[in-house]
Amino acid sequence: MKLAAKLGIAGRIEWISWPRYEQTLPYYSWADVFAFTSLRDTSGTGLLESLAAGCPIVGLNHQGAKDIMTSECAIQVSATNLESSVSGFREGIVRMATDSEAWLRLSHGASTRAKSFVWGDRPGCVEGKYEQFISCAGEVEKRPQTSSPETSVPRVLIIAVACSPVRGSEGGVGWNRAIQSARFFDTCVVTRECDLSREILDYIKANGEIERLRFVVVPDSKMGLFLENFGISFYLSYYLWQRRAFKVAKELNIQQPFDLVHQTTYCGYREPGLCWKLPIPFVWGPFGGTQDLPWRFLTSLGFSGGLREAFRTTVNQFQLRFGRAARNAFRNSAAVIAANASVQKDCLKYFGVSPEVRLETGINRIATQPKPMLDTSRPLRILWSGGLQPRKSLHLLLHALEQIPSELKVEVRILGHGSEMSRWMKLAKKLRVDDHTQFLGWLPHHEALQLLSWADVFVFTSLRETSGNVVLEALAEGLPVIVLDHQGVRDIVTEDCGIKIPVTSPNVVAAALAKAIAGLAKAPERYQALSAGALVRAKTYAWDSHGEHMAAVYRRVMKHK
Repeated sequence: MKLAAKLGIAGRIEWISWPRYEQTLPYYSWADVFAFTSLRDTSGTGLLESLAAGCPIVGLNHQGAKDIMTSECAIQVSATNLESSVSGFREGIVRMATDSEAWLRLSHGASTRAKSFVWGDRPGCVEGKYEQFISCAGEVEKRPQTSSPETSVPRVLIIAVACSPVRGSEGGVGWNRAIQSARFFDTCVVTRECDLSREILDYIKANGEIERLRFVVVPDSKMGLFLENFGISFYLSYYLWQRRAFKVAKELNIQQPFDLVHQTTYCGYREPGLCWKLPIPFVWGPFGGTQDLPWRFLTSLGFSGGLREAFRTTVNQFQLRFGRAARNAFRNSAAVIAANASVQKDCLKYFGVSPEVRLETGINRIATQPKPMLDTSRPLRILWSGGLQPRKSLHLLLHALEQIPSELKVEVRILGHGSEMSRWMKLAKKLRVDDHTQFLGWLPHHEALQLLSWADVFVFTSLRETSGNVVLEALAEGLPVIVLDHQGVRDIVTEDCGIKIPVTSPNVVAAALAKAIAGLAKAPERYQALSAGALVRAKTYAWDSHGEHMAAVYRRVMKHK
């Protein structure tokens, strides 16, 4: 600053204190020329971002910059000595200011050169500040007169904090929503920088581009990371990320407007994000989380588990009645989708809105043949999968196993990990069912899916669940399912594909589970019919079907915006 004053040019320079990374991106669109003067740099992220914005460069031609800049996108300045470098910068800047044809040629060349540094050779996914940053800058032309003709394909912005091509649950939901949207629309996904975003990057590197789909990764704030790492407040951490995501979404919409924004994951109603504030239609859902665990089951969860669920129920009821975030989102949504009929009922009761119902999750692969006839010469194979948390209520199945007649041999595999593993392993031993019950812990998603081929029947005992992705995966394998008859799985399972147990009391449910397992083992014809019905039911929840439905929602919203 002193040197600028000494040279008499201080009035022509605006000094901007170092902003957060996402705040720097608009300046690349503002600039006509990017000057790169670093004398020691491995590469230069600023160079890549300026190229992605179609901004010509005048820069020192040495070290990492020498590999990035070409004569088609930059005026390269010799780094031999101070005098020649200063002269080179002066001549380069003057040329850019006076030769419009040269500027236009370098601007086009910059956009072309940017594609050489795409992660996974994918257009629009340009390396940014963070190693796993997948930037949308490469697809945003900075000047309308130099951009290619606009496409007629509508543009959709998706907010998905969890998004992964290799996981189930929320990560899989976010990924499949993005994939399905890209079938019909130009889609940009704002997601969180974490292990899941690195999985996206790895997928792109291994499989190449997905047409009309790009990602923008938003890191957590330091406060958000602190809150999450120390387990202080997940929702506060998530809210802080949503604030950062909104700022990025707002800037993206300014750079190249979208036709709508869709809040997808997480699928809970408590934090719908802030993108309803954008001047474009806001689609929200499918979402859940309004449901509570039945009070009469609290004592069966143990002291700490019951206490946590009681506290969660109290907070949930308060938020349903007085929470502002959801009400703001409801008032400003062009379309709202509930994940199940219970959530729809709660929305009408507490928010005065009756949204349409569509399950938030789905499946991609469905077996072509039902399960073969039960082999009665071996034990019945039972699979249970989920987080070992109080609300998942594995203890109900363990008590049911104790009541199964001794002549019926069963083999049980428990997939998952969590706070209740030790307690439930001790319970299995106490009930003397541990000799035929195996706790496998957590397995990668593809290995977990292989266990479905091993099983004869899938049991789902969760007492609080929006849907149950594992139930869909079981149906897709042709597995008959035994579930509790409430909340999300009540909508999923029919009498043609499974057995639903009334949610009455812990003892009655355990006895009913034992009866259902024993009855199914002794009725091979019914088993075969349920297996065939499972495959038919699974097709209802295929992701392609979800994608077509959501595309219809998008078109309806855009038609009336």
